[in-house]
Amino acid sequence: MEADEGDWFADANVGIVAGPGEYLYGEETGLLEVLEGRPPFPRVAPPFRYGVDEVARGGGSGPRAEQVAAEGEAAGLQLAQPAPGGAPPTLVNNLETIANVPGLLAEGADWFRQLGTPESPGTIVCTVSGATARSGVAEVALGTPLGDVIELIGGGPRAGRRLVAAMSGVANPIIPAARFGTPLTYEHLQAAGSGLGAAGFLVFDDETDLVAVAAGASRFLAVESCGQCTPCKQDGLEIARLLADVCGPDGSPHHLERIADRVATVADEARCSLAQQHQHVVGSILRLFPEAFQAHVAAAVPATEPEPIVPLADLRRDEAGESVVELDLDGLRKQPDWSYDATDSGKTPIDRLR
Repeated sequence: MEADEGDWFADANVGIVAGPGEYLYGEETGLLEVLEGRPPFPRVAPPFRYGVDEVARGGGSGPRAEQVAAEGEAAGLQLAQPAPGGAPPTLVNNLETIANVPGLLAEGADWFRQLGTPESPGTIVCTVSGATARSGVAEVALGTPLGDVIELIGGGPRAGRRLVAAMSGVANPIIPAARFGTPLTYEHLQAAGSGLGAAGFLVFDDETDLVAVAAGASRFLAVESCGQCTPCKQDGLEIARLLADVCGPDGSPHHLERIADRVATVADEARCSLAQQHQHVVGSILRLFPEAFQAHVAAAVPATEPEPIVPLADLRRDEAGESVVELDLDGLRKQPDWSYDATDSGKTPIDRLR
């Protein structure tokens, strides 16, 4: 490795771990579980309490050790006891954060704060795809209005179409076009009722079936749920099934009532944010676009399939310079037990893999 040859890491041990494709691998404690050789099942407590190891290697005793052991036994896990002094401290950051460190060290904080806002300084890398003239990735100053980002990176709406909404990944409530003037910062998007997340925006226009979007996002989140929290998995799968029915020819007002009931409970006692994401995404589409759901249950629009909400596999330019988006459609074959078998086992991932 060039870094080794340059003696960059003379005083540090650096390793690379190839993680799984599960969505929960992006949750910080799920990531730490993978580093320990286990599936990405989120922990109850955040890593700054436990360190890299959920419990440190070696002996230990006392109330904290007893609590950790009891939690492990309740979860069906065999855990080592914490070492005296606790587990080693751990800092978990994403690559974009780390990429800012060399510039900060070289130029200082004042240089970094020349762009952005006081609360959200610097820049952010944004991805725009969906119902736009083109798709793309660019780095923009934090504080740039969302509509300007969609225009700059995505080229605005397709010919003859009108943009109606955007979604920041599958983690945040949908943003209606009326709020596209919102500055792209953590604080402004939160105040607008959504969130910035990783700044990957899926854009929708007046031709988009937002019920199909809700169904596709619901299926993705329900499948990716690990099953440690029963409402997250079971209510999530039921929401996805009901939304698929509403997309089809058999939807009814009763389906909408049941969806609303399940959305209200899917995040009960959740240990990570996935269940809240499910609640936020589906709940916001229900709230902002009720007429789309009513049109389906009244059979006023054609039946359709859930929109494929899957990972973005590649984003490139073809020989003509046109943007080409490649989706990881294998995600549509993924079963709720995290297998790719022809049929689901009926087990949750936590029961099948631990």
